Amino acid sequence: MILPPPNHNEMPHGFIKKSLPQVGALLPLPWNWFYQARQVDGNFLFLLTADSINTQGFFQTGVSLNVFPQANQQFGASAVEIAEGMIDSKPLKLLEALSEAERQQDENFVAVRRHFGFPGYSVLPVPSLNGEFRSHAIPPTHVYIETRANPETDTLYVLRFEAPEKHWPDYKPTADIMINHAQFNPDF
Repeated sequence: MILPPPNHNEMPHGFIKKSLPQVGALLPLPWNWFYQARQVDGNFLFLLTADSINTQGFFQTGVSLNVFPQANQQFGASAVEIAEGMIDSKPLKLLEALSEAERQQDENFVAVRRHFGFPGYSVLPVPSLNGEFRSHAIPPTHVYIETRANPETDTLYVLRFEAPEKHWPDYKPTADIMINHAQFNPDF
């Protein structure tokens, strides 16, 4: 399936354009959601969430955007290779594919999307920022992932919307807006 072209019009009602100047991107942010940005070793993480982000960075519903400049230097593979391979090989072995992969390529980006389900766990070991593991409960969750690569700059973007399975019907329209209206600078 071919992805629809990005929509660069005004944001839908109830959303604002959240500028991410560090990476030259704009993401739709529902007006009452939370936002957090982090940078580690030249990579970027942006969180746009319906619920408050706790001190460990956990949330149940929202978007995370990871940006990895110069992917080949970091991972030994180009951003395009990673973007195309990640979706087909299940980004996490615990995810179940709920849709076929959708691909799009234009003059600036290669993008691949797929909808996954996560069965949930009452206790999942998760590494903390200091390298220690802690337990975290995760309910059954829907995860919508888009990997995007800029072949010119070798930048990899991983855009992920997730929401608990029981709330997915309510959040799917929000996920569609947040993914379809995301805008990325081809020079980054």
